[in-house]
Amino acid sequence: MDIADAGLKTKFILSDNFYAYGLMGRVKLWNSDSFDLNVGFDVTRMEYLSDLDEFAAMIYSLDFMMRYFVNENIFINSKLGAGYVQTDIDKVYYMGKLSERPDSIYGFMTFDVAYKYDVNKSIYVAPFVGVMADLMRIE
Repeated sequence: MDIADAGLKTKFILSDNFYAYGLMGRVKLWNSDSFDLNVGFDVTRMEYLSDLDEFAAMIYSLDFMMRYFVNENIFINSKLGAGYVQTDIDKVYYMGKLSERPDSIYGFMTFDVAYKYDVNKSIYVAPFVGVMADLMRIE
């Protein structure tokens, strides 16, 4: 087993009338030859401006990610997480009711099976098949 390591990344997304920026982090909790377990977070600010609409949001999420190597080439990835979205929208009509200043909570999970093909010592390609699910509740 290796000693736990950590990393931080920044993100910037820019379009004509949309932009987002944030910070993502991941800490490896367990690492062996056949199994990895990580915990990660994401904090993002996004804004959208157009002739008809304007809104902004803060997004916070936390997830756990697992990778299990079945053998040298086949591995399984899985991720389970939850988040919170804080908006500056005045009113939203959703599921038959009007919400003022709505915030949201959400959950997500993914499950992938991949085949790892080594191109050379530092690059590999891993086509995969998987499923994902997510659920969001607007308060």
